[in-house]
Amino acid sequence: MMRTSRNEEEIFKDLESICSHNSYLYAIAYFCLRDNTIKYRKKFSKEEVLQQFNPDRLVRTEISTLIGLAIKRGITHTPPSTRELRNLVKTTEELLSELHFSMLAPDNKATSSEAKIRFPSIQNRIKEAAFYSGEGAYIYQYKEFAKIKFENDSVHLQNEFGFNISQAHDVFEAIENIHSKKINDFQPNKIEFKIIESLACFKFTLEELSYTCKQKLEIVKKIVNNFSCNKEDIKASFKSLTSFNPYNAFPIVKLEENTFLCFQIYSLYEALYESPVFFLNESETYSSTASKNRGYFTEKFCFDRLTSIFEKKRVFSNIEIVTKKNEPLSEIDILVLYGDIAIIVQAKSKRLTIESRKGNLSMIQRDFKLAIQDAYDQAAKTANNILNPTRRFRNSQKEYIDITRKIRVVYPIILLSDYYPSLTTQTREFLTLKNLTGLSAPFISDIFTLDIISEFLTSPLYFLSYIDRRVNYFNKIHINHELTTLSVHLAHNLWIEQGYEGIYFTEDCAAELDAAVLVRKYDLPGNKTPTGILTKFKNTFYQKIIHQLDQGESMQQIELGLFLLKLSENSILDINYNLNLIIKQTLHDRGIHDFSLVFEDLNTGLTFHTSFLNFTEAQQILEMHCVARKYKSRIDKWFGIFIHPISKIILIINYLNSEWEFSTDLENLSKDLRQTNENIRRVDNIEIGRNSQCPCGSGKKYKKCCL
Repeated sequence: MMRTSRNEEEIFKDLESICSHNSYLYAIAYFCLRDNTIKYRKKFSKEEVLQQFNPDRLVRTEISTLIGLAIKRGITHTPPSTRELRNLVKTTEELLSELHFSMLAPDNKATSSEAKIRFPSIQNRIKEAAFYSGEGAYIYQYKEFAKIKFENDSVHLQNEFGFNISQAHDVFEAIENIHSKKINDFQPNKIEFKIIESLACFKFTLEELSYTCKQKLEIVKKIVNNFSCNKEDIKASFKSLTSFNPYNAFPIVKLEENTFLCFQIYSLYEALYESPVFFLNESETYSSTASKNRGYFTEKFCFDRLTSIFEKKRVFSNIEIVTKKNEPLSEIDILVLYGDIAIIVQAKSKRLTIESRKGNLSMIQRDFKLAIQDAYDQAAKTANNILNPTRRFRNSQKEYIDITRKIRVVYPIILLSDYYPSLTTQTREFLTLKNLTGLSAPFISDIFTLDIISEFLTSPLYFLSYIDRRVNYFNKIHINHELTTLSVHLAHNLWIEQGYEGIYFTEDCAAELDAAVLVRKYDLPGNKTPTGILTKFKNTFYQKIIHQLDQGESMQQIELGLFLLKLSENSILDINYNLNLIIKQTLHDRGIHDFSLVFEDLNTGLTFHTSFLNFTEAQQILEMHCVARKYKSRIDKWFGIFIHPISKIILIINYLNSEWEFSTDLENLSKDLRQTNENIRRVDNIEIGRNSQCPCGSGKKYKKCCL
């Protein structure tokens, strides 16, 4: 990154000047071919995705800025010489590097001398995160969700603009197909960069488009014209790096009378998802209806995704909380009830305004309050009512929901329907939390993230385990996008050792998740699931236990499931090995066998018991054993699990949860416990190294045995 003493405005002017070169469209074509394509051969994996994290690559927002500035000065496309193209590329890269550095300049207004030297201002941190962070959604999400988002607006769009969202979707898909074919034809024959042909990769005509998408030429023309930007609009608004660039909303460029350019397919589908809002808001009489439709879309989307995880019987929408006298207290967009746990979702259709993107701190804070803080405050108020056992719940038809269990904990989830740049940065800086027993820290993200979470964490326990872990590390994790944390969790089971104040995950941590999503959605050759918690323990005792626990929702089942999902790979291998051992022993001698593990860092222990005893006898022995083990180990929580040796089904779960206290009776009881290593082990919930001895007892290195 090029250091500079110049400010952002000075660099932006130089950038605007070079983009006015009459051959600059060819430089843009070069950047798009180099930086917007991923190449793979036999298998698509994270190594291919990591190409996108090359520091020399331009991010899409940088390329969009270049395109906007090129349009601003007027479209010309005189082919350059090879030398001219190289100079244009080199100068552009230097200016963009200098521009990025200017955003990271130390804050001269900071109160501490250290901050002045090391840290940019909060405005610049948010502005930098908004401009340089990764994409807000996968391209398929914009493409698929746009049709659902504006489905209820189709009649208005048809009447006022001559097309509906499905027709626009089909036209954009045709542009994508034309674009892909030309690029694929261009790339394999590449010996040296072909300047003339490069720009042709991004061209299309209306007739070509009409033929490809099987739509009437008149409709195609209306769609293309409505999503095309023009010089006058850009000149009027695009005056600084963070001011509104109309190209982002209207990413088709008119080259000649019947010929157009589309440089970035991602921008095209992003516009399909976001830009119809501009069309709908042109009508004062319809804008309120359009707003209601977007709200309905957001709520229904979240409802459908949560239903896919928790089943319909546990998910409720548009819930009102009332007193015993039916006096209204608060409302919930979506409520999930799972055992003694409640999830309340506040679904919002809010976006970061143009003034906030410019770094206006007061506007940033205002936008955040309207989008996040108000939603969180509403969720906290609702949680307070939910935790009160006297409150009643009813749906929009005034039908009451019977809640037989007292709610122990409430997880508030705030979800936005649009990508909100620098959301995690702003949340750390601005969110004011409520101190309420039973209320967790919030999970704040968008519907695109929820879509991916529900794609991979498909059961209640896996979903809750991630949300619980994530909110408990609320202030410790530093990221640009939530999917980075999810990817780390899927690979390594999210865990931060005690003593660490915080951890920063870079965006390339999400490469394996990105690869898995693309393999799934585009039917590419490769792994559909990242290697980690969802793959390493398939068909083991551990996975079968989690599956059994997922079928119920008693407090004991949920607590045991969440605890087991916190364990390290080392601990899970211990459980699998010892369970297999004691079941074999019981089948051999028809005796009583058990083993116990103590997790001092989690203040929890567990005992697995297997025998042919009847239910009552097994319950008595297991309970006595757990009480004695818990006391002997001087910890607060203990699980006892009775597994039948033939069916391998959990028959009994014993859960003790109380602060340890001295007891003469328990002192005597615990003296009789065996102290052999076969019976009880103390373990740390940490990962084992590849070169460590395998915990299965084979004597081999872990990497050559059970890894």
